Amino acid sequence: MYLRLLIIFIVCIGLSSCVGDKKQLPHIEKLEDGKYVVVGAKRNGKLTATLNSGFYEIKRDSAFTNLTQTIDSVGTTFIYKNNQIIHKDPQVLSFIVSKMTSDTLELNTELKGFEFELYLVKESTIENQE
Repeated sequence: MYLRLLIIFIVCIGLSSCVGDKKQLPHIEKLEDGKYVVVGAKRNGKLTATLNSGFYEIKRDSAFTNLTQTIDSVGTTFIYKNNQIIHKDPQVLSFIVSKMTSDTLELNTELKGFEFELYLVKESTIENQE
């Protein structure tokens, strides 16, 4: 009887540790100013070229980008908190920042029911490599 309860308990603990197994995001205190260009993107986990002309320019608490619902270039302010970028203009997509280094930026968003992962590089980095 005790052995059976112990086995059930161990199985429940094992299963509960798998539930909600989301990728833990690194804490990114603030966004680094600069113009970032899309160098790669995935839609629902598969590579896509749809957003290859995308850019996202950060200047303090404002952004200029064409990563919008209509792909038009828009300037807007945003709030950045807990790895989330929430724009004042509802046409601009909201993002989750999954990674940021001095020259790269990785963003996640949803658009029309599709999950997107965007890989951006600081424009100055690209110019220095040419």
